[in-house]
Amino acid sequence: MDGKLTINVKAAGTRVALNLDDKVRGTMDWSAAQQISRELRALAAAAVGMVFYKFTVDGRPVYVDFEPGLALALANALYRCSLQAEEQAKAERIALDTAILYRAGAPLGLSNDPAILDEAKKEAAWNSELRRAMPGGVKSAEAFGVPAVRRGPPPGTTQH
Repeated sequence: MDGKLTINVKAAGTRVALNLDDKVRGTMDWSAAQQISRELRALAAAAVGMVFYKFTVDGRPVYVDFEPGLALALANALYRCSLQAEEQAKAERIALDTAILYRAGAPLGLSNDPAILDEAKKEAAWNSELRRAMPGGVKSAEAFGVPAVRRGPPPGTTQH
């Protein structure tokens, strides 16, 4: 490709959208984006010159050559967006796992997405199977209180 290459990568729901100078344009599953990211990283690490990669668009191969640094940047962007898309694809499971943590008294979530965290709060409060399995949360075995301070000689010494 001649000139500057324009790259646009973003998470689009449960898929990853990719646009390379309008030559390669489309969306892919998050797992495919992670696979392409791994392949581009390996090619960029082993590259002496340009990185040559084949994308399949609408059933036809499209070959694109990258500088190694650009291939690595594209790999990182694809991976980051694939993680965001994977989070949306697995939102229900993440919400249930977070609900278990909330029900157990752990004040942390497994996502930063407000919609997933709201769903987790609803699940922790209203999921009847979870409430039956963890009534009142998980009881801690820790003993709480104020420790006593005793003044005296250290153990094993005698007092005159």
